[in-house]
Amino acid sequence: MSGTCLDNRLSWLMLEQYHLDALPGDERRQAEAHLASCPFCRGRLQSIEADTAPLPALPPVEPAPTPRSIPLIPWALGLGTAAAMVLIGLLLFWGEVPRPLPPQRIIIKGGELALTVVRERQGTTVTNPTGFREGDRFTLGITCAAGNDVNWEVVIFQGGQVYFPYADRPAVSCANRVPLPGAFRLTGDAPASICVVIDEAVSRAELRASGIDRLPESTVCITLEPLE
Repeated sequence: MSGTCLDNRLSWLMLEQYHLDALPGDERRQAEAHLASCPFCRGRLQSIEADTAPLPALPPVEPAPTPRSIPLIPWALGLGTAAAMVLIGLLLFWGEVPRPLPPQRIIIKGGELALTVVRERQGTTVTNPTGFREGDRFTLGITCAAGNDVNWEVVIFQGGQVYFPYADRPAVSCANRVPLPGAFRLTGDAPASICVVIDEAVSRAELRASGIDRLPESTVCITLEPLE
C-alpha cells in the first residue's frame, strides 16, 4: 500500500458518492486518479459495490416530543430598541444573516416534519444517535402530515463538503416515521450534519451553492459527532 494512499485515502462517503456517480466532475476525476494508484481504496470501493444487505426496519413509533418552530434569529430577542435598530442596519448593509441549522423536528405549513435516524453497527441498531464511527450504516425516516405525497432530498454537510448519498429518491406518502429507501455510511473525523429537505423546487445545484446556512424552511437536520 503506498504512502500516498495512507496519507490521502478517500473517505467512505466519497467512495459511495463515486459509486452512485454523484460526485462533481473535478472531484470524480480526482477520485479516479487516486483509485488507479491505491489498492486500499479500490478494495473499499469493491466492498461498497458488494454491500447489498438491508438495514432493519425503523423501530415502532414512540410518543413524539412537543415540536418546536424554526427559530428566527433567537439571539436578537431581548435587545433594546437602539441595539435592534443597529442590528437592522447591519442586516441591510451585510445582507441576510445565515439561519441556524434547522432542528430535527419542526412545524411547517400543513403539519409536522420530523427526522428519524437509525444507526447500525455490527448488527446493533440505535435510534437517533449522537455520534458515528467509520463505516457505520444509517437509514432515515421522516414524519409528515398524513395524506400528502412528498419529494425529498438528503444532503450531508461534513468538513466543508456537501454530499448527496441517495441516487434514487422516489416520492413517499406521509405518515409517522416513513422509511426512506436505501442506506449510507459515514466516515471521517469531522461532525456530519444530515438534513432532509422536503421541497421539490430545490435542486442539488442550489443546495450545494447555498450551503448549510441557507437551507429551505422545510428542512430537518441532525448533527452527529465522530467517535473515537
